[in-house]
Amino acid sequence: MTFTKTFAKPLIAAAMMGVLGTSGVAMAQKAPANAAANAQNQIAQLKNVLKINAGQEAAWNGFVAAYTQNFNPSRNPSAAEFNNMKTPQRIEFLKSLRAEENAFLNKRYDASLGLYNKLDDAQKKMFDEMTSQPVQAPRAAPKKK
Repeated sequence: MTFTKTFAKPLIAAAMMGVLGTSGVAMAQKAPANAAANAQNQIAQLKNVLKINAGQEAAWNGFVAAYTQNFNPSRNPSAAEFNNMKTPQRIEFLKSLRAEENAFLNKRYDASLGLYNKLDDAQKKMFDEMTSQPVQAPRAAPKKK
């Protein structure tokens, strides 16, 4: 079985969805202790599958940096601090947190586009295949009888 069929599509899809940048705690709960080493190995294999050349190296490095970086909010109140906030303060905090998360994700998406724009047509085709996901139609709520 080739790397492309086995690892590349899930790796890129996960990266595009932000899984590679999860917090250390979340990653430790979901994966074995050697998850970081496995991720680095998969990144190296992906680089080989895409056949990244010297002219694409800067964009590749930006892509890898963006997708291996963790989201760290500017404020991370404890449960007690959050619960002591009044509703307007909580809402303002949550809005600012969402804005930070959006900015973080937009940097990842921009890094993906930066890499994609440096790829040749064959590499773009491979990248498109690896990052495609089947689209599922929303499920309608059951009708009441």
